[in-house]
Amino acid sequence: MLGTAFGFFSTSLGLISLPAPWIGAQLWQSVSPRFPFLITVEVVFLSIIPVWLKFKLPKDMKMNGNNGSQISGYHNGNENVTVKNEQAER
Repeated sequence: MLGTAFGFFSTSLGLISLPAPWIGAQLWQSVSPRFPFLITVEVVFLSIIPVWLKFKLPKDMKMNGNNGSQISGYHNGNENVTVKNEQAER
């Protein structure tokens, strides 16, 4: 099942990527050289919204330590794990 999902994703990405340079060239010539890049910026900003809503930290994750240098409450299977942030200690 996982192989089918990756195959479907790769196929759809390839089919969408095939006409993209031609469409970009047509927009470049007919509208303006900036237009294909502005469309890309808009799509990226619009894709941030569902990613922001979908991927959130669980409510039981709490920041402890020096300025949030440790995250406790992360449950890994059978034991409670504390993750250290190396950059916060520097």
